[in-house]
Amino acid sequence: MKNDFLTPLIRLGGNSEEAINYYLKVFPNSELIKLEKFTENTEYTEKDKVQNAHLRLENSTVMFMDMKKEIAPMSSWAISLFLNFETEEEFDLVFKGLAEFGQVMYGPMPAAGIKKVAMVTDKFDITWELNWK
Repeated sequence: MKNDFLTPLIRLGGNSEEAINYYLKVFPNSELIKLEKFTENTEYTEKDKVQNAHLRLENSTVMFMDMKKEIAPMSSWAISLFLNFETEEEFDLVFKGLAEFGQVMYGPMPAAGIKKVAMVTDKFDITWELNWK
């Protein structure tokens, strides 16, 4: 299997570029790899909105795409992005950034032999689970 066999694709209601810029500030060692925009309006999206964006967070890639707000899928915490941190400092930094303007569902707290865990739904309605062993 290839290393990039599974890549999350997040569809937002017209604010993918704002989300990407937010995540670039929240996550250390993040990088925008690719950003392509729609060149015309379509039934599903609007001109100059994100068609295909790749954001690298550490060694993983997350993709983004814009849709018209009224047809963009609703988010749910049934699916979350799970993060493993090597240091408490990185955990705390990312937690603080995601929790600002977001909703903390639990944590940070120790659990089942793990030093810190937390679950946060950020201001873009994306749910993240943070883990520092």
